[in-house]
Amino acid sequence: MIQREMSKTLGIRNRGVKQTGLRVLRGLAMPGVLVETAFLSNPKEEKLLLGAEFREKIVEGAIEAVRKFQSRYGETRAKPAIE
Repeated sequence: MIQREMSKTLGIRNRGVKQTGLRVLRGLAMPGVLVETAFLSNPKEEKLLLGAEFREKIVEGAIEAVRKFQSRYGETRAKPAIE
C-alpha cells in the first residue's frame, strides 16, 4: 500500500518492494517499514528532494497509505504501553 501510494503521489519510478531482515525493523511490536523515496546519488532525484513541495508529497503519500491500511484492517487491538 505504501509503495503504491508513494509512487502515485510522487510520480516517480516504482522500484518495487524489497524484503530483508533490516536491523531497524527487527523485533518491532507493530507493523513497520523503511521507505526510500529517492536517491541523492541521482542528480534528478536529488533536485526533487531539495524541494519542499516534493517532501510534502512524500508525507502525503505516507499518510494516505496509513489511512488505507487502517480502513482495510481496522484499528489495532493492542493497548498502548503508556496511558
